[in-house]
Amino acid sequence: MRSDKIGKSYCLNEIRLTGKRARLVEDSAEKSWNIEALDEKANKIIHIQIDSIDWETESKSTVKIHFMEKDLDYLIIVLLNFKGEEFTSFVIPHHKLKQKGKGDTFKLIDEDKCVYYSSRPDQSQNSYQTVDITTLKHNDIREKFECYSSAFSSIQSPS
Repeated sequence: MRSDKIGKSYCLNEIRLTGKRARLVEDSAEKSWNIEALDEKANKIIHIQIDSIDWETESKSTVKIHFMEKDLDYLIIVLLNFKGEEFTSFVIPHHKLKQKGKGDTFKLIDEDKCVYYSSRPDQSQNSYQTVDITTLKHNDIREKFECYSSAFSSIQSPS
């Protein structure tokens, strides 16, 4: 099974374990999210984009998706087989994603817990964003990133 399917299934189950009703979006090619969860208190649908990487077998070190869409509420990065853990997940609210500036080349996260991304055009003139997770190998960066680790219970509709 491919890591993206494993990651989506894992996240769906973790979200459901928090008591939320959630489902995989069947045709996510038309949308920027893979999972819809219901925030029953706010009576709103939460849109969640998942990207998964098998740390041991895949050569990519960046999350490459269209996560800056206006209707997206969360980005969840799932690392399989990272530092001896079967699943390592980071639940990042959309408002905590920040585009890199010229001086932010090697940053992943700042003191305000904003996660940096780069934006690039592809061959079809669409743009996509990337989060370079290579620096998670460093313990000091990983410690800063821990605030998003397995934070499935923090998922709620934005105010």
